[in-house]
Amino acid sequence: MRLLLVADAIGESELEEAPSWLANLATRLAARGHRVTALCAAAPETWRSMVDPPGVVVWRPELETLERAFSAALANPPDVVHLAATAPLPPRVTESLAALPLLLDAHDLSAVCPMGDLRHRPSLEACPHRHPHEACGACAGTKRLQAMELRAPLLSAASGMIAHGRDVATRIGERLGREVQRIPMGVDPLRFHPSPVVSQITSTLMPRTRPRVLLLGAAAPDADILDMVDVLVSLTSRVPEAELVLAGRDARDPDAHTRVLAEARRMGLAGQLRILPHVDGSDLPSLFAACDVAVALEAAEHSAGLAVMRSLASGLPVVAPATPLFEELIEDGREGRLVEPRPAVIADAAAVFLSAPPLRAAFSERARLAAIERHDLERAVVAHEQLYARLRRDAAPARAA
Repeated sequence: MRLLLVADAIGESELEEAPSWLANLATRLAARGHRVTALCAAAPETWRSMVDPPGVVVWRPELETLERAFSAALANPPDVVHLAATAPLPPRVTESLAALPLLLDAHDLSAVCPMGDLRHRPSLEACPHRHPHEACGACAGTKRLQAMELRAPLLSAASGMIAHGRDVATRIGERLGREVQRIPMGVDPLRFHPSPVVSQITSTLMPRTRPRVLLLGAAAPDADILDMVDVLVSLTSRVPEAELVLAGRDARDPDAHTRVLAEARRMGLAGQLRILPHVDGSDLPSLFAACDVAVALEAAEHSAGLAVMRSLASGLPVVAPATPLFEELIEDGREGRLVEPRPAVIADAAAVFLSAPPLRAAFSERARLAAIERHDLERAVVAHEQLYARLRRDAAPARAA
């Protein structure tokens, strides 16, 4: 099958969930014999350093050559277009894509909200509406409304729509009054493993000279930064030799990790904070395996929990707030701990694991088993293949005519 995957970005290096997941999916589809072309529709950002997924033809055009790149990619029409981009596309590109079997992939709420999150500005309170609505202009501004208008024909023309997180699937489905099929993300347990293939990052994080905690989620807004530093303070007060690892960047604030480091220095704890803004995709399994426990301060809005799945597959007990996403992924008391959403409480639970190796080993074994039984990547890949086949089959009569 010929597949065209259109995304804002694709690649694992910055640990962003959507680009990382799409790279995993495209790699596995190519390995299964599909001819996969990926085209990045958003303007390349200088802080990103993405590596092309193996077996996948990737186009990363500048904005001024975007329409030309689409023309080339569509010269031999794909069987299915998998559209995961939120960036607005040129009108002629939109027209061409709308005429093909089209699958929309929602990683946030951009299908129903110009801001992508269904929150009022500036209060950030939940919004009960969906675009188009008279309140959207004051909240989102003209530029974002115009982008929504450019995407509207694709939303109408799409033969199918998917999401990966339960929250995104439910809220978009309710507001659009259409089916949004949920396909949970997954992890390759042969790749993410307690003893993965040695990689370049091994020299940075090995040997383990101190207990190590991996903080899931890159630094972003200032409030998150203060919480991250609070975790570091609380963790080292309980386990003085512990080290906190912060990996990856957040597209909302790609330089936020520098402020985390500055705050840690101010408190005399910079030596117990390891910051890795860029991690090659080949190094990701070693990153997880080089740590003892994973902690999450909160679920990134609209996350599908990919980082948690990778932690479990790597044998890391996960400590996280007791919120719906984490409750779906982690069984409290078996694969990790679900606790109050306060940095000190999260740090205390992580410290218990660091101080009790036998307890950590028991949780580690159950964590990996949970990843294999409930979060295997193969299930997600097969679900996508079945959906692609149905879209191609349903479109066959119209294309023949």
